Amino acid sequence: MRKFTIILLSLSLFAGLSVSGQNIPNGDFETWTTNASGGVVPEHWTAVHNTSDHQDVFKAGPGYESEYAAELKVVSIGGSIEAAILNYDNIEVNERFLYLTGYFKGSPVENDSLFVFLHMWKDDNTIGEGSIIISEEQAGFTKFTIPIHYTSEEIPTSAQIEIMSGNKFPDAHEGTTYTIDNLNLTDVAGINGPQASLSFLGAAYPSPASQQINIPFELRQPENVSVNIFNIQGQMVYSMKDKRYMQGANEVNISIGNFSPGVYHYTIGLTDKMAGTGTFVVK
Repeated sequence: MRKFTIILLSLSLFAGLSVSGQNIPNGDFETWTTNASGGVVPEHWTAVHNTSDHQDVFKAGPGYESEYAAELKVVSIGGSIEAAILNYDNIEVNERFLYLTGYFKGSPVENDSLFVFLHMWKDDNTIGEGSIIISEEQAGFTKFTIPIHYTSEEIPTSAQIEIMSGNKFPDAHEGTTYTIDNLNLTDVAGINGPQASLSFLGAAYPSPASQQINIPFELRQPENVSVNIFNIQGQMVYSMKDKRYMQGANEVNISIGNFSPGVYHYTIGLTDKMAGTGTFVVK
């Protein structure tokens, strides 16, 4: 099963450019339908928690220069408060787009954020990644731009997008609301918008690994960085809390000589905010 590796990339913005590229089917969230659980969802998209009894992804309007948009709101579902999640798997593509652009508005509660993740695939292999974390409040739609970092010269055949409003379970806060609209894969950056503080400089390496795993990243300013590693059963096997790193290129180097062979999942964040996740293999 393909695993969605979240890689946070720095935001590169340029003025005076027009946008060109292929629209994502229903990337403007104008068409809504009913899923197998009776929940109302955007066509082509999966709203993880939407059923006939409850929902946390809503048809909202007006959108950005359109009738509708998708609103992701953290609510209590069965007594549990989790991030609102909206994803689109297997978007057909046939060229090396350089950016994912879109518009957002909304506000967080406490330390919640809006996360947008992108994965580019060549058949079953990951060849491009990008994401952004937005923690600011915006009353009106504001453009964001996510650069896509490629690890090969191949042309992707599909893309995958995941959008989250809130925080990692169980740290999401009821009431966090972000609305998103007009998603587009394109070849030029947008104008204005938020910037990410932590940028991944490629995937964790080596993978497979035996003695040490390295997670390269870049900071726009000095930050406290935290890393957690989990085994396939979800048990935490390593934790680094609030280690200070300076502005510029950095790398977390973790000894894994006592790790059992298998697949591991890691999260990396700034103080109490998750910035991204990934996987690696221990041989």
